[in-house]
Amino acid sequence: MLLTGFTSFITIDNNLSFQNNFSNYPVSVVILLANDNTYETIMEFFDRILDTVKKCKIGPLVVEHPEFRSKK
Repeated sequence: MLLTGFTSFITIDNNLSFQNNFSNYPVSVVILLANDNTYETIMEFFDRILDTVKKCKIGPLVVEHPEFRSKK
């Protein structure tokens, strides 16, 4: 995966962090945990997502929806 011109990569694919070593890339990777990926659900915690992106740390960061329930 080659990412250029970006400072953050945002995804709802929470398995992505297990598939890649993001410390090798000069971007922050923001992984969203939510019960679904609808626009409405994402907007419910959009402020938390923005706050996380502003941290601009290299490597993976996780933002969890307040009502997220793991499927374990």
